[in-house]
Amino acid sequence: MSSRYYHNKYKEKVHEIEQLQSKIVYLSGVNIDVTSSFTGDVHTLNRNIDDEMNEHKTSVRHNAKYDLLSDKMDEMKPKYPHSDQHLQGVSNGIESEISRLKNKKSQAEDDRDYYWREYQDELDREREERKRERERALKKALESIGNSGVF
Repeated sequence: MSSRYYHNKYKEKVHEIEQLQSKIVYLSGVNIDVTSSFTGDVHTLNRNIDDEMNEHKTSVRHNAKYDLLSDKMDEMKPKYPHSDQHLQGVSNGIESEISRLKNKKSQAEDDRDYYWREYQDELDREREERKRERERALKKALESIGNSGVF
């Protein structure tokens, strides 16, 4: 293979790594948005539930059945956005894709480094070959000059 081949493959891998990194950054932002955008909603919902429960507790006192329902309601409140199984599924899916892209990026980085080493090795081989060709041409030219009797 020529050095040009390895250099082109190296550039392809550099481009692929840039694209993968861009996708990783984008999906990381999406994942943060998915979880953080609902945090305020969860806190507001919990505050409203607490307010309603406190209001009912003050109006309905000494009722064991209501106290039991109130405790169950408190247990059922969403604690944080990931407590929603569908939202957690979305977040897990995004994290899984990020992990897959990171693995792919790591492989592309290894390939890039391989192609760079091969490019450098091939450049050295090509330089060495050109040097040998120049030496052969010079030797041949000197031999032809020596055989012609000019010197």
